[in-house]
Amino acid sequence: MKGLFRFLKGYKLVCVGVVILMFVQVVAALFVPTLVASIVNDGIVPGNLDHVLTFGLAMLGAAVLSAVATLAGTYASAYIATGVSRDMACALYEKVHRLPHLEVGHFGVASLITRITSDVNQIQQALLIFIEMLLPVPFMVVIGMALMFSKDSVLAAGIVGIMIVIIIVFLILSRVVIPYFEKLQRQLDSLNRTVRESIAGVRIIRAFRRTEWDRLRMEESAGNYAATAIKTNRIFAVVVPFVMLLFNVTTFAILFVGGNQVAEGSLEIGDIMALVEYAMLILGYLLMGVAMLIFIPQAQVSARRINEVLEKEEPPLVKEGENEAACDRPSQKPHASKGLLPVPPAVEFKQVGFSYEGAEKPVLENVSFVANPGETTAIIGATGSGKSTIANLLMGLFEAGEGEILVHGKPLASYNVAALRKRIGFVPQRPFLFSGTIADNLHHGCACASEQQMRSALATAQIADFVESLEDGRASPVAQGGDNFSGGQRQRLAIARALVRRPEILLFDDSFSALDATTDLKLRRALKNDTPNSAKIVIAQRVSSIADAERIVVLDEGRVVGTGTHQELLETCSEYRAIVQSQEG
Repeated sequence: MKGLFRFLKGYKLVCVGVVILMFVQVVAALFVPTLVASIVNDGIVPGNLDHVLTFGLAMLGAAVLSAVATLAGTYASAYIATGVSRDMACALYEKVHRLPHLEVGHFGVASLITRITSDVNQIQQALLIFIEMLLPVPFMVVIGMALMFSKDSVLAAGIVGIMIVIIIVFLILSRVVIPYFEKLQRQLDSLNRTVRESIAGVRIIRAFRRTEWDRLRMEESAGNYAATAIKTNRIFAVVVPFVMLLFNVTTFAILFVGGNQVAEGSLEIGDIMALVEYAMLILGYLLMGVAMLIFIPQAQVSARRINEVLEKEEPPLVKEGENEAACDRPSQKPHASKGLLPVPPAVEFKQVGFSYEGAEKPVLENVSFVANPGETTAIIGATGSGKSTIANLLMGLFEAGEGEILVHGKPLASYNVAALRKRIGFVPQRPFLFSGTIADNLHHGCACASEQQMRSALATAQIADFVESLEDGRASPVAQGGDNFSGGQRQRLAIARALVRRPEILLFDDSFSALDATTDLKLRRALKNDTPNSAKIVIAQRVSSIADAERIVVLDEGRVVGTGTHQELLETCSEYRAIVQSQEG
């Protein structure tokens, strides 16, 4: 919980105000029984009606003051709790976007969603409960016990004993239930993951007639969560009545002992009424606080899970380098001309190696190649040879374990995320379109893209005619993920999104797989003509998509086994010949 206190820094004044309001609320509430005792002892017993009226109005004023302080405190506590939860959720969201891709996979998408939603909500509830129900308890106990001891020290000592028993019960209870709360959050992660998989894979489940299997899997996840929740609630079902029994026994003891003292003349009737009210208020607040403390262990579990993400170390790529402008402007570098210093490669891999955590062998080993401005560098290889890992390394999603990656002659670690990705137009293996319009998706590539830039990008991506044929053109709606377009249309729109920023490096991760041969050829020709100064790195499965590349890098089990043009590799690289023959039949 300590790591989350930093979110309260922006609410210091409100927190001070809440403490003052809670103090006023408690003092006003305890002032009422004191006035009642005075009314009974000095007004009703001797028959002094003026005293009764005067102190009755004072009691009404104290009650109104307590109510106003309670309402103001509730508003302020809600303001603090919701504000902190908002800031916490935003911090988690931003942190997830800065974490390395491997760390995101380590936590799991389902778990991260649970942490940003359910765990943050648990913290919000706990903070609200702490301010409204636990913060007044110390004031009530200290001031109330002082007033009780001023009336009768014997009964006050008995109340202290009951309070100690209640606190011991809570301490034992918290040690028992914390493991259950941790288990509940893990099972909620599992339930969330099951629901996401069922929704995302609904077509596969139906196609393979696995509906019954999916139903049983869902029942198992929900059943495990329900069983743990029931066990936790059964513990409280036993404890809460026990605590209420202590409450009622205390009330009986005060009335019994106090009644005897009244009969003996050592205590006045008004005083015993005040003592009962003091005891009810003190134990009531204490019991309410103890009852609400069940949320604290749950909040501790949530806080630990949130801190795991927030305290995760960020890679150097995020921390180093200068900040970049928010709007990516066109940044094309011309070729070196005669008499000028040679332009360094746009991308250079120097003996790069990479391994996934726990893997038996490296995914990439001693990989070296260059991609020059204005040229097309293709990467091809069998499935699992490490092609997409190269793209992830270049984007800074993974960090190379060995070797060095240079971008325009500078080490990758010298760039921050904004500086690096400003230079790269990336089209992933599975193109994803955001809900909105086609123009909105193009603006994801470049927020300040002009009409001419968008038209040019769509034309180069060979999808301008299709967009213009739509009723609303670039204002046509796009469903989440681009599900209202075909696979080829999604790929071309994703390519246009990368082209609209006019990047120095174009990175295509198997981005032509859904295109027919004619469209593929037109697109590659357009890329050569329209982006003459960009270094194009094409990761592909089809030889036809890369045959005209200036440089082809052949991967086999994470190693570079050949580099050259199409004709050169046919003569010198057996692995490349095997790929060509398998596709030509």
